[in-house]
Parts: sequence; structure tokens; C-alpha cells
Amino acid sequence: MPLKFLGADGSGTTADAISAILYANAKGVPILNNSWGGGEFSQALLDAIEQTDASGGLFVAAAGNDFTNTDIDPFYPSAYEAPNVVAVGATDAFDRKAWFSNYGARSVDLGAPGTNIYSTWLSGTYRFADGTSMAAPHVSGAAALAKAVFPDASGVGLKTLLLRSVDPITALAGTSRTGGRLNVERAVRCLGSPQAWIESPVSGSEVNAGQPLEVRAFGAVCGSPTGVSVSAALNGSPLEPDARGDGLYSASLIPAAGPINISLIAAAGGSTDTQSVSAMATQSYEIAPGGPAVTVTTHWAGENGRLFFDGTAGQRIALRMSGVTIGASPCCSAQVSIAKPDGTTLVYPTLVGTNGSFLDTRSLPVSGRYSMLVDPQGTASGSMTLTLYDVPADVTGSISPSGPAATVAIGPVPGQNASLRFDGAAGQRVSIRLSSVTIGASTCCSARVSIWKPDGTNLVYPTLVGTNGGFVDTSTLPVNGNYSILVDPVGTDLGSMTLALYDVPPDASASISPGGPTVSVSVGPVPGQNALARFDGVLGQRISLRLSNVTVGTSTCCSVRVSIRKPDGSNLVYPTLLGTNGGFLDTSTLPVSGSYSIFVDTVGTDLGSLTLALYDVPPDLTGSIVAGGGPLSLSFGPIPGQNATLRFDGTAGQRISLRLSNVTIGASTCCGARISVAKPDGTSLIPPAFVGTFGATLTATLPVTGQYSILVDPQAANTGGITLTLS
Repeated sequence: MPLKFLGADGSGTTADAISAILYANAKGVPILNNSWGGGEFSQALLDAIEQTDASGGLFVAAAGNDFTNTDIDPFYPSAYEAPNVVAVGATDAFDRKAWFSNYGARSVDLGAPGTNIYSTWLSGTYRFADGTSMAAPHVSGAAALAKAVFPDASGVGLKTLLLRSVDPITALAGTSRTGGRLNVERAVRCLGSPQAWIESPVSGSEVNAGQPLEVRAFGAVCGSPTGVSVSAALNGSPLEPDARGDGLYSASLIPAAGPINISLIAAAGGSTDTQSVSAMATQSYEIAPGGPAVTVTTHWAGENGRLFFDGTAGQRIALRMSGVTIGASPCCSAQVSIAKPDGTTLVYPTLVGTNGSFLDTRSLPVSGRYSMLVDPQGTASGSMTLTLYDVPADVTGSISPSGPAATVAIGPVPGQNASLRFDGAAGQRVSIRLSSVTIGASTCCSARVSIWKPDGTNLVYPTLVGTNGGFVDTSTLPVNGNYSILVDPVGTDLGSMTLALYDVPPDASASISPGGPTVSVSVGPVPGQNALARFDGVLGQRISLRLSNVTVGTSTCCSVRVSIRKPDGSNLVYPTLLGTNGGFLDTSTLPVSGSYSIFVDTVGTDLGSLTLALYDVPPDLTGSIVAGGGPLSLSFGPIPGQNATLRFDGTAGQRISLRLSNVTIGASTCCGARISVAKPDGTSLIPPAFVGTFGATLTATLPVTGQYSILVDPQAANTGGITLTLS
């Protein structure tokens, strides 16, 4: 009996699905194949399936094609916990789980062929198709064959027969409850043997300690409830289930916290079939947003803790985890997750250890009863204190570029953020100063500050700031519109922060020429402004740069970054830090002819000026020196950045001594220049060594015969003379 409730595009309504199921029930259909699925939990649909169960019908359902673990994200209708539902995953020609098939060690029952299946198609045609919708009909057909052979078989009896006659497949272990693939022949050739199946609880599952638990089991002989006797035990003690008459046996109990071990024996004609499951009764707790903290304690390996709370659509919650004694890892001894009322995931499992953790604010999508899972990893056990916050709306306000500073105060509830909005124009440049920060105790890392464009995407990605304050450097607004600055405290940190939003003017600009006069550039009074000094250069030209009279900031070393950019905008000299002591960028050779720029980038909110001297550096000094010959004097200057290379011939095993005297390079007694000696292959014989006005002597044994070279490299902008004597 084909029943159609889906359109040509594959869409349909739950109401129509219910109508089709009820129609089949009314017509006495014993086996329903359901090659469809999707959507949220529906109590009305479950009621219709349970009516099929009450009528003795079997409900076979495709497990879905989303490559999803349905233990975590249920797929309906296959995930409904009615005793007559058989959830079918797809297998391929090699008895592996089909790549697309949903799976679940607790929510899928078995696998059946579901790839490259020749099946009916539109307009009376046939085609090869893949899907669990191809796998489910194999199981439904097997059930129909078994029903024909064993007409007394009930719906749950057929389910028991099919599940207990699968071929166990190693590759399918963990993908379904049976870890097996359908075997039709074994099912229809049943020879009076009994089958036992424990439907619930599922092995490896959790139940709530102190809450009623229904144990459901099936016992049948080749699918028939007639002629079979069933016995059961709970943790070694007899369990007396009630028989429904169609092969389903049930018992209700209230488990204490701890392991649950259930065994079931079905006996008939001198044969028995035994199945056992192990589950865990976990303590459940009530927790309320904004209510007192709750401590969860586990005592056994594999025991979890569950907490429940009622929430309303749009409510904002955050969760603090503290006092963690589960395991020894500071980060990773337990996982905490939150499920929506329908069992799907709101917060995916998040690792937490003895350092504790914080789940930032989430908005509840629907009203209902939510659940929280504390899942110790491995064999760990212990306790954890959870505080669930009812987070108020974020703090909001406005700020304007170059307008007055705005202070935001966040708290007293963790998880609250602050958002300041401002109107901006395309091409406008803004920067932000962050001061008077009392959020948390970290000097660097207690809040994240970002800027969002009018379309909600990031203009400036989150930047960490702490009690030392911070600065968000200049950004250019790409479009006209309303922008927002988001202040997001880290973890449970609370407090306040003052923000000053600047309307940054264009960067200061100047021209400079190699070998020409010095140029002074001034940055300010608005933080975020930089300076550019442009110059024309030619291929092969050598330049160096001296920076003096620095009044930017107060640091002697680190208040400004200076770089040199090539005509294509890439770096010739990468940013170099310097401060009020000034600095020097050593000689660089220009790779192309064109317009170069010196970029002066102040650090943070530092402002001030500096003087640039750009030198046109002549070629390095070159010459030769002879071991045992007379002294050789070199003179550097007046242009800084010039080096010298002296070559000499040496033989393997020769011992040399290099005396450095009459040093007037710079004023330092130790460190005005660096001297090194290179082997004939260019590798280092004597690594760079400092020498100052006191002079020095370097010695070495030559490893090979060949031509060696001595490099004299004055440091920074030092110039002067030096005498070298090689012996």
C-alpha cells in the first residue's frame, strides 16, 4: 500500500505524515516503511507511531543522510523512542557505513544496503540511488518476508528477530545498537529459536537516579510471542517484568545513583538467548538562572551529572564552572554541554578542568526545560560547582568621533557586554583609546574590544586589553553607516572602561632626498596619526636612515616604529622600534627605481616629532691585507652606513692574529663596530665581535686554503677610523 504525503520536491507536512500513518493503522497494515524524515520533535507524530505500536505494527524508519551522530542530534521519526521503531542506517557494498549515513550507538538499530540501489523513480522509470531511504525498504521487506513465514509474529517480535539475526560487522561497530548489517536469510530461516532484546535502557546510556525508569525488553520465538518464557535481573537480583502479550515486557523502578546492569533470558524449546546492557544512573539536579550555585558530584567511572532548568525564549544565560575536582588536568578533565528542550544541542561539549571555565552568554531559542550535562572524561570522577546566570541585556550607548569619552560599566552579572554606536562616513579614519580599565585583574587580557561594520561584520577583530589600558590603532571606515564598538569581558570579569573615539586626520607627509637636508615630522595631536616621508630612488642605490630629536612618547626605545616601503607598498625595511634615544636603519640597497616612503608609526597614543636624515651611502670600502705585512688603516665617513671588506690569502692550519687599534669609530670603549672573518665559502670563521676605542685582538686557525675576508661594520650611525694588523 503506497501512501504519498510528500510533494514532487520532497517537501511535506507533519500533519500529512500523521494522516498517512493513521490511515495505514486503520487499514491494518502490519509493517510501515518510512523513507522520509526531518524536522523537530512532534508529540502528535509520536502519538501516531505509538498507536501503530498498540495495533501491533512495525515502524521502520530511515536514519537520515546528514552524516550526523543522532545520539547527539536526533533525526525524526527514526529517533522516536517507541518500542516498534526500527532506525535503519545505510551500508555500502563493502559492509561499511555509507559515508552520508547518520549513525548512533544508541539511536540507530542496524544497517542495510543503501548505496547504488536500483529503485523506482519518477514517471515510471528506474534509477540507481543512494540513501537511508534505500536502506529502510530492505529492512521493511525483510520484515514482510518474516511475517509471511511466521504469521503469528508481532511488530516488536519482528523487530527482535531482525535485530538478533544481523551479521556483526567490525566496520559497523559503534554506528548502531547492533553493530551489524541486516541478514534476511537468517531471519526467515529461524528454526524455533528464541530471541531476547533489551530495548531500554540502551547500553552505555544514562538515566536519572531517583526518577522512575521503565525497563522494556522483548522476548519472542521467531518473532512470535507464543511459547517463550522471559526472565530478567537487575544488578544480579531478579527483576519481574510485566508482559504486554505481544512480546514486550516492562518493569518500572527507581534506580539509585550508580551502575545499572540488566540481563535478559528468553527461553523456548530447550534453547535460550541472552542479552545484557550496562547503563549508569546519574544524579540529577535542579538549577535556575540567577539562582544559587549547584555542586555536582560523581563517584564512579563513567558516571555523569545532569542539571535541569526552565528557560524562556529570548532569555540570556551564562555558566560559570568552579571548584572543579574532577581529574587532575587544569583544562580538560570533563566536558559540559547544554541541550535544548527537544534534546538537540544548544552548547556543544566544552572542555573544563581544575582551573574552571566559563560558557559565555547564549540566548535561549524557545521556552521549555533545558538540560545540562557534566561528563567526566575517561575514569575521572569528582565534583564541580555550576553557577547559572540570568544575563541582563548588554549595556548600550553612543559615542562620536572626537566627541567626549564614554565610560561603560559591566556587571554585576558575568556574561554581559557593552556596545557603543557611532555614525561614520566612508573614508573616515578612527582610532580608540581605552583607559581607566577596572575589568578583571589582568594588566593585558581581561576584555576584548572590536569594531563592527554596519552589516554586522568585523572592521577590527577582537583586541585584548587589561588594566594597563590599550589602543585600537587607526582604521578607515569602508562605508557610510552606523558602526558599533563591542566591549566583551573575558570569562567572569566585570568592571568598567573609558573609551575615547578619535577622528584621525590624514597622516602627516613630507619629502626627503638621499644626501639632502634633514626633515622633521610631527605627529598629533590626535592619536593614531602617522607620518610619511617620500623620496625618489634608483635601482642599486644604497641608503641609510638616522632618526634623532625624538619626542614621540617617553620610552627611550619603543615609542615609534619606522619602516621603509618600496614603490609597490611592500616592505624594504620592516618596522623597527625606537624611542627618545633615537635610532639608525642600516644600509639597504634599493631593488627598483621609483618613489619610496619612510613610514613613521607611533605606538599606542604616543605623539610628538622626530628628525630624519636620509643618506646616500657610497660603496663599501674594499682592499686586501697580508698576514705578516704592515698595519692597514681604514676611515669611515662622513656618511654613516658604509662598511669595509679586506681580503687575505691563507693556508690550512695557519694560525692568524688580527689586531684592531687606533679605533675612533664611535665613542664607545667596547662596541662602536663589529668585526668578523669569513671563510672562502662565505661561512663564518670568526663570528661578529664588538670592538670599541680600547681596541681588541682576534685569533683563529684557518681550516682550509683559500681567500678569506674581514668585514668591518660600524654600528648605528658611527663613523671614524680603525687600524688592522694581520699576523
